[in-house]
Amino acid sequence: MTFDNLPEYIKLYKKFLLSEYDSQISFIRSGLFDLLNKNSKKNFSSLITYQDLEEFITGMPTLDLSLLRENTITDPYDPNSKVILNFWKALESFSEEERSLYLKFVSGRTRLPDSRSINFTHKIQRLNKRNPDDYMPTSTTCYFTLNLPNYSTYEILRDKLRYVIHNCNSIDADFVPDEGADQFDEQI
Repeated sequence: MTFDNLPEYIKLYKKFLLSEYDSQISFIRSGLFDLLNKNSKKNFSSLITYQDLEEFITGMPTLDLSLLRENTITDPYDPNSKVILNFWKALESFSEEERSLYLKFVSGRTRLPDSRSINFTHKIQRLNKRNPDDYMPTSTTCYFTLNLPNYSTYEILRDKLRYVIHNCNSIDADFVPDEGADQFDEQI
């Protein structure tokens, strides 16, 4: 390189920088499209937007309650029982953020999977307790299951469900509240 050929050098260097990962990107693109085409009813060989790709990988950004309802099993509850109707009414009253918290509570995810490529089943099971109004709902994230007591009123169901989604964010009791407490005491 000399001062005389500096513009040519810069041009070639820029071209090199812009294309230096072309081979790796080509392999990633090829693998991604193979994966998407195998796991989807939609043909991704055509041009897709980043929004399509994001939704395919991370799920839908908002909770589609009708889709969740279609994929929900309420055994042994009857789908038209008072507690199940109150459950759906409560979810409808929740904000988008609370619906996302509900998904996290029952599945460990904050978004529903892309229904075009993954079949899922959301279960609501009865949590049998003598005085159901005294108990909180629980979940089993591995099975996308809500264990729901047979609450006597809509208000009790809504309030208890809202409480657990806001305050019980450990996944299947993986969180230990005292973890790190000793470290904090040492710092004082």
